[in-house]
Parts: sequence; structure tokens; C-alpha cells
Amino acid sequence: MTDAATVRAHRLRSHLLASPAASVVEVAEHLGALQAQDFGAGRWALGIRTAGEISVADVDRAFDDGHLVRAWTQRGTLHTVTPSSVAAILAVTGARQLRAIGVDPDVLERAERVFSAAVAVEGRLTRAGLATALERDGVVTSARQAGGILLALSFRGVLGLGPVVTRDDGLAREQFLVRLPDGGAVGDDPAVDLLVAYLRGHGPASTADFAWWAGIPAGPARAAGERAEDRVVASIAAYGPQASAGLARATEEVARWVSTQAELAELGRERTRTMEAELRALRAQISPHFIYNSLAAIASFVRTDPERARELLLEFADFTRYALRRGGAFTTLAEELRNVERYLTLEQARFGDRMAVIRSMSTKE
Repeated sequence: MTDAATVRAHRLRSHLLASPAASVVEVAEHLGALQAQDFGAGRWALGIRTAGEISVADVDRAFDDGHLVRAWTQRGTLHTVTPSSVAAILAVTGARQLRAIGVDPDVLERAERVFSAAVAVEGRLTRAGLATALERDGVVTSARQAGGILLALSFRGVLGLGPVVTRDDGLAREQFLVRLPDGGAVGDDPAVDLLVAYLRGHGPASTADFAWWAGIPAGPARAAGERAEDRVVASIAAYGPQASAGLARATEEVARWVSTQAELAELGRERTRTMEAELRALRAQISPHFIYNSLAAIASFVRTDPERARELLLEFADFTRYALRRGGAFTTLAEELRNVERYLTLEQARFGDRMAVIRSMSTKE
């Protein structure tokens, strides 16, 4: 059983408090999302996790240059994130947050258009500027409603807080609103991706910890944990009476080997997923033209040869049922050949004497 001191030591490293990152942007990338409801505390949290002498100006520059934003990514709370990561987080947390505030979808669509137009005209827009624009266009009637719209647009991944609004009489605490990039990368299982990112930046931790951090129910968090079992998430710790160059080199070599094995394992899973995707694509390639032409051919026999039409309709039903089945990626050769026969029967009904089929198969076992 791991003792509390070991857990604390691991967490200090994963939180970048014992081993700081090279830049404030790398801090956000490593942690996934860093709570920053208070902008001053959020800056400080970035600074203490970054190597070297980091000033407020250094942190603000990352926001001014577009490398970092603050957005309401989870629990209705502002977090510091990279703009490209917002879509993947909101794929897990966004819908739940949006339901909680209950903004009418039509109103939200109007609000997004107003925001886009205001940014295009003003260039830089503050929260107060957005509230004014929303009231002017009749989307809201009060500052409180404008605040709800602001949250909802963030939950949808439309906007975040970016460049710092400078002031001459003290530390700036306000940020301009920015439009977040459309169509950020979202994986096949965003909940698992978010869990893995959370463990990398906050572990050791449980799925209960993840549920709280992400602001999602315990059930979906546990399910993500079960699905994540085939993901490789590991760290290597070396223990000895004292640190030495030899121990460091040995640990580095082991870590490099394990990392290579992990990458090879991931490549294997990627190949499997690619083959599965290709199979799904092949199943999806039942051309609409084939369906239309087959039904047209069947319809041509309804009056002249009803029994033939009935047989063809059954063949068509069996063909599509087999092609769209979800019973697994494998089948027998006999079943596959039978479906080829169905396809050829439908095509022969369409082309008649213009189509000749020659079958040639080896009888050898």
C-alpha cells in the first residue's frame, strides 16, 4: 500500500510544484485546466509552477499572445487552458453546464451572432461591452441576463477571456473576450482523454477525484475509468540511499525504454482502430445509387412478375441486413459468398442479359 508521504511526493511532481515546467504555457498543457476564478491567484498558480524568475508580465504575455485563455470549462468556474484544448474538455462538461443555466437555444444563437458582430466592429470587446451590445440588440434586458449569456457562450466553446486590459493605476484584473477556435480536436472518447489528462497533471488520484474536478457525476467518471484501463499512464520512481549520476542515468534509460514500449502499444491500438474504421467505412459504402437502382429494378417486376419481385425484395432485405449488421468484425466465408450472390442477383435483375457472371472456385481444401 502506498503511504501518504509517497502520494504527496508524487502529487507535488505531477502538479509541477517539485519539478516546474519550462514555460507558463507548458504548465497549462500539463495540468489540462488550472482553476483561475480569481485572475490574480490564477497568475500566481502559473508562476510558481514555472522554472526561473517569472513576473506577472511574463504570465500576461501568454494571454496577450493567444497561447492561454481563461474559460468556464468545468463546474461553472474559470480555468486557465490552452485555446485548442477547450473543445475536448467541453465535449465532456459543456452540455451539463449549459443545462444547469437553462438559456433558450434560440436566444443563445442570437447572442452568438451579436458577439461575433461586436468583435468584428470593435476589435476587442470587454464583458461590459458585450452586455451593452446584447441589450442594444434586444437579446437581454439586464446585466444579470447578460452574465448568464456570457457563461452559456463559454459553455458552448464560443468565447473565453484572453488579452489583459491594461490599466495605469495598478494590477490589471480584466481581460478582453476572444472567440475560441472552431472545431478543436476531440477524440473518439473525450471522457477517457480528459481522465488521462487529469491523472497526468494531478495524480495519483481516483475517479471520484476526477468527477469532482470535471464537475460530472460519479457514474460517468467510473465508466471512463473502466474504459481507460487499456491506456498506458505510468511514472517511474527510483529510490536509493542518495541521489547519484548513475542512478539518474539508469532511471532515464528505463524510462526511455518504457516510453518506447508504451508508444508501440499505442501504435498497435491505433492500427486496430484504423482497421475497424476501414471496416465501418466499407459497410457505409452501400451506395445510395445501388439502393435506388435495386428498388427500381424490383419495382419493374411488380406488375409483370410479382413472384420475381417478391424474391428480389427478400434478397435485397437480406443483403442490407447482412451489410449493416453489428454482430462483430468477422464472418464465415460461406456467409460472405452468400451475400455476394445476393448482390449479383440484384444486379442481374437490373441488367438482365447484359450482365454475365462467371464463378471460378478451387475445390481443393
